[in-house]
Amino acid sequence: MITQEKISDTLREIYSRVPKEWRNNVVEATPLTPTMAKVVEEALKDPKFPQEKKEQLKVLQDAGYLSKQKYSENPELVKKIDNFVNREIKKAVKEGRLPNKKRLAELQIEWDLKKTTS
Repeated sequence: MITQEKISDTLREIYSRVPKEWRNNVVEATPLTPTMAKVVEEALKDPKFPQEKKEQLKVLQDAGYLSKQKYSENPELVKKIDNFVNREIKKAVKEGRLPNKKRLAELQIEWDLKKTTS
């Protein structure tokens, strides 16, 4: 009998086998305001810049407004990971470690019934 725990363990094991370099590089972080951050840093170092303005810029910098980042996915790696996981799931179904879609639907109904009756 295939249980929810066995299915979860198998899927967790499949996801853990995704190559580490793919997982590490699937999301890239790029600074939102790199030019603005550089200008503020130079202004804070400039001895001719007014002290009052420096304090205001320092508050902005300390609050993190100039170090925000934009995150984007690498579509090629996302596709590679999806293909890898789908291939491994198909193998697990063939090996009997995971149920096929029809059997999974039946199991889901059984599990839902057990939840409502208990």
